[in-house]
Amino acid sequence: MSVKDRNKFRQNLLSISEGLTDDDVTHMKSLCSDVISRKEADKISSGFELFELLESKGRLSVDYVCYLADLLKCVGQICLLKYINLGDMTLGTGRCQINTFRLYLTKLGMEIDDIEFEALKKACNCNKEEITHFYQLMTFLENQKKITARDMSFLEDVFKKAKLQGDIPSILQSFKRQLAYEADQYRITSDPKGICVIINNENFTSGHTNRRGTSVDARRLERLFQTFSYEVELHKDRNAKEITDILKAISVRDHWRYDCFICCVLSHGSMGRVFGVDGMDVAISSLLELFFDSKCPSLAEKPKLFFFQACQGDASQQGLEMDIPAMDVKSDVLIDDKQPSAVDLEANMLLGYATPPGYKSYRSEDEGSWYIQALVDRLKGSAERENILDILTQVNNDVSKKHGYARDGSGYVTQIPCPVFTLKKKLFLDFDTKLNHHLQY
Repeated sequence: MSVKDRNKFRQNLLSISEGLTDDDVTHMKSLCSDVISRKEADKISSGFELFELLESKGRLSVDYVCYLADLLKCVGQICLLKYINLGDMTLGTGRCQINTFRLYLTKLGMEIDDIEFEALKKACNCNKEEITHFYQLMTFLENQKKITARDMSFLEDVFKKAKLQGDIPSILQSFKRQLAYEADQYRITSDPKGICVIINNENFTSGHTNRRGTSVDARRLERLFQTFSYEVELHKDRNAKEITDILKAISVRDHWRYDCFICCVLSHGSMGRVFGVDGMDVAISSLLELFFDSKCPSLAEKPKLFFFQACQGDASQQGLEMDIPAMDVKSDVLIDDKQPSAVDLEANMLLGYATPPGYKSYRSEDEGSWYIQALVDRLKGSAERENILDILTQVNNDVSKKHGYARDGSGYVTQIPCPVFTLKKKLFLDFDTKLNHHLQY
């Protein structure tokens, strides 16, 4: 960054600070309570001091202004957004960066006047003279373990006891519903929901067989995720370096406005590796690492899904039933290597493998691969109402029932997919809720 750009950025922060009231700064400090400590907050007397602290904690920079933008929107200072470069950020869509618990406490704080605060303090049986405003009271109740992000019953009771009206009851009810929702499942409500990148390798220049039928898979995946309101990027016939470069470029983007990330790789493969059309391989683990929190912070705590239609070895799963009509299928196998497992992942990731470590996966030249067929069909019918792990269990069952005759002489073969995951909540890829649309500014 040039000195000129840096000076301009700081001047813009000063202009924003000058446009904030003392109440705005107080509310913004509350919104940042999961980022800055109470001791740090008590030392801040201006917006600029808050911005400097956020910079030191990696929440604000010339290239990362979404957190500041959300702070301004949440305190109603949208007019000050003119001082920061929003890029393609919009006022109507996108994922709010502010912690939901902090956001709702601040919404309540913005509604309560001095008289109502005294009534609330009395209802809490708090007689501490040093507690003189709403946020101090909330901090006190949090320290006493009387309010948490998972249990708002005490707060509901004391607000009723204090007989606070206006918008407060509706805010409390919305607060309760939203926290219950987010405690159980990932928030997938942004529009678009996220980026879905599809890498489809069909024509190989390295002497390896071409993967006829894979274009059927790619089209199905593209249509499916477009229907689900994901931003689909399709790449065809990429070499090993290009695969890495594509995903590296996507990983350094700002995903602040998205709730999810999906990657589908259709290619030849081996255990723990996928291949470019040049025959060179890429370690799956190296692709996953690009999206770890430390390298892609704007996807932190958001689900990241990877689906691999590729062999993971050269063994065949032999079918015992011989009365199934033969299918002319090919495998996507090359050589063996190391298979990533859950221990190689960070939290909030899912790997959908077409087949377990060491085994082949199968593809029809006319109908596409068994795995992608089943995956698309199940997602199309159930993604809105069923958790992704339940759907992948159904996909396993669907694929396990398929049999075919392999051209490589393996005879009648079967296949079973192999998901690996570190998801912490339920995930509905096509979930649509009105609960938190008011969080979207």
